[in-house]
Amino acid sequence: MFRRCLGAADPDALDCACQAGHAYAQAGKPGKAIPQLRYYVLNAGDLAARDADEAVRVMESRFVIAQLLASCGEDSPQVRNLDKQVGRLR
Repeated sequence: MFRRCLGAADPDALDCACQAGHAYAQAGKPGKAIPQLRYYVLNAGDLAARDADEAVRVMESRFVIAQLLASCGEDSPQVRNLDKQVGRLR
């Protein structure tokens, strides 16, 4: 709801998604963390281009996504979806 009201690139919406994603990751809930972090990374590009601190946060979030995907294992829905996307790109 918050995102729909403010818009995908709103700094407050992005901050909430980033904070939630990192909190879920620390709590060991990759299924909830990954969508939040992906939303943040996908929509924070313009903000990161203007703010070096935000660019660092985007890179950190990408790293956390990679760690979460690696910890999920090959049978996770996230890894299967990535495999499908790779197959489509080939």
